[in-house]
Amino acid sequence: MSRTFISLLLAACLLGMSLPARPYTNQYTSNSNLIRWSSNTITIAFSTSLSSPGANIKPGTDVVGTVRRALLRWSEAANIQFVETSSAQQDVGQDGVNLITIADTPTNRNVFANGGENQARTRVFFDPNTGLISEADIVINPAVGGRSSYGFSTDGTDDTFDLEATFTHEIGHLLGLNHSGVIGATMQPRQGRNFNMSGINAPALTMRTLEDDDLAGIRALYGQRTPQTVGTLNGHVNYGAGAHVWAENAASGHVFGSAITKSDGSYEIQQLPPGQYRVGCEFLDEPVVAAEIAPNSGPFAGIGAQPAFMTVEGQTTVNPGAVTTLNLTVNTGSAPTLHPAVFGVNGLLIASPTQIAAGETARLYVGGFGVDAVTATGFSFNTPFITIDRNSYQVENNAAFGVTYPIVSFNITVADTGKFGDYSLRMQRPDTGEISYLVGGLALDPYVQYVELNPIDRNDFFVTQQYLDFLFRQPDQAGFNAWLNVLNNCSDVHNDPTCDRILVSSSFFGSPEFQLKGYFVYRFYKLAFNRLPTYAEVIPDMISVTGQTQQEVFQKRAAFANNFVQRPAFVSLYGALSNTDFVNTLMARYSLTQITTPDPQNPDGTQKVTLTNADLINGLNAGTLTRAQVVRAIADSDQVFQLEFNQAFVYMQYVGYLRRDPEPAGYQGWLNYLNTHPTDSRTMVRGFVDSAEYRSRFGQP
Repeated sequence: MSRTFISLLLAACLLGMSLPARPYTNQYTSNSNLIRWSSNTITIAFSTSLSSPGANIKPGTDVVGTVRRALLRWSEAANIQFVETSSAQQDVGQDGVNLITIADTPTNRNVFANGGENQARTRVFFDPNTGLISEADIVINPAVGGRSSYGFSTDGTDDTFDLEATFTHEIGHLLGLNHSGVIGATMQPRQGRNFNMSGINAPALTMRTLEDDDLAGIRALYGQRTPQTVGTLNGHVNYGAGAHVWAENAASGHVFGSAITKSDGSYEIQQLPPGQYRVGCEFLDEPVVAAEIAPNSGPFAGIGAQPAFMTVEGQTTVNPGAVTTLNLTVNTGSAPTLHPAVFGVNGLLIASPTQIAAGETARLYVGGFGVDAVTATGFSFNTPFITIDRNSYQVENNAAFGVTYPIVSFNITVADTGKFGDYSLRMQRPDTGEISYLVGGLALDPYVQYVELNPIDRNDFFVTQQYLDFLFRQPDQAGFNAWLNVLNNCSDVHNDPTCDRILVSSSFFGSPEFQLKGYFVYRFYKLAFNRLPTYAEVIPDMISVTGQTQQEVFQKRAAFANNFVQRPAFVSLYGALSNTDFVNTLMARYSLTQITTPDPQNPDGTQKVTLTNADLINGLNAGTLTRAQVVRAIADSDQVFQLEFNQAFVYMQYVGYLRRDPEPAGYQGWLNYLNTHPTDSRTMVRGFVDSAEYRSRFGQP
């Protein structure tokens, strides 16, 4: 496998005054006033240059559309809105116009004259006494290039920066945010280039998507668009400016916010959802360094010049509407020996977020001085969604990467129940106990093409997901268009029983295709084992009976039935039974003495027959029926179909929407409701479709 190291470049923000800042990150005046716009409605002038991209942007790129998408991401996230105007102005300058430009002019090039290759710059002008912004401009660097001769694209072109991610980052600066220490945050200071060489295709698009750390910062400045109950975490660290404090949910491992300590050691993280949190405090020495976060002045005087310390951990509870205080103690007399600096999957080493997806298996590489002192058991994720195959651990040949520091690698698997968000890799030396983190380095963010905070709110995405979750296939165009038209023409997609999302989703469970697949498999488990199938059992089996044509489905159903009765769990229960006991045991499961079922000789046909226990036993004894045919005949019978329908309906809510096994109390509660309200399945379906657990699969709940 090819090994590749990609160096990363800093995004930048130029301020009208020299300012300190903090992640997640808000900007401050030297007298500690927050820098923000006085109004939540901000007028942005699109330079006419956006319609005439220069040589630094890939031909055919819709720059205007890209800027609009980037603005929409922020306005969806907080209580702000943008008013778009047009301007013939090409150059950035303090002229009262909030300009976004890509023009290649001497004035704009001069903005980048201090050296280095920055993708863009944002200049913010404000009143130093109040912190109120009067003007802000964004300019894309005209000199950025790449192997293809241009430096920006929106389609993942090799060796280019993603233009939408660049604009999204810079608009964060325009609004008053600075850089973040969370690697996966849009506002972290290093944007990676797209890479597509040597058999590795790794588009660097995840920084388009606002992560929880970004949301916490922007909502602290401008408020929430949709009211949510949150709390605040604050405290002190026995340190000056520059210690990075972050909070991740103790159950999910999801990083929700971070802060940089000020000169007095204080920190504060607002907008945290209530819950139990694991809190860490680290010295920033790669992949993000403290000097990249804020200037060495004002409340952050001394940042970047403080001594190193080993990472420490703590735990606390954040309560709704309350402030929780957690003080942390670090030891500046003991310098760290673990310095993870770069990481990536499948042979790629970077210092910006690594994008992963639910259900994915990949090889993770970690590079940096000291990382080879961590053994296989020392690497972990504080989340149930990502597991490590410790037997796959190995120390790599760093010469193949062209670097001097050690590199280790191991296989990781992301559960298909994985939730959107940033997750941290934890490492610990077995000899000294020293720990280190790559904070929020892995971004479970597979939907970067959508600007919505949660793409499940889009009708097209919602319809597609019903096919994937219940029929286990991509939608056919005719069916997709039909269901999309239902939603697009609905008066209220959330509460019109004739056409809303509840109707559409329920229809997939009731569809003939689902009955042929999901419900078919479910009944085998209930009949044979008198229990619900586990999620891990039922998903592979449902997929196994999925085909491109009806005939293929029929063939796979027959193969499934034959395979099912040969499985060890089935054989251990029924293998020693006589034909008589075999039939009687299965029929007794539902207190049946006869069944009405499709003809076992043509089980996918339309003709049904009535069979008694004796008929089934005689068929087995005569060799005209197999045990697979008997099991299927009973499972496919009208009687079992009706008896199991409500139970399967409830069960599939958990499997389809939540991708997990049901908890007994919740399952029984919904089953009781459905049994006592047989005409009101909508309430149950709505409970799952609108749940935070379901929505968090795709984005912000």
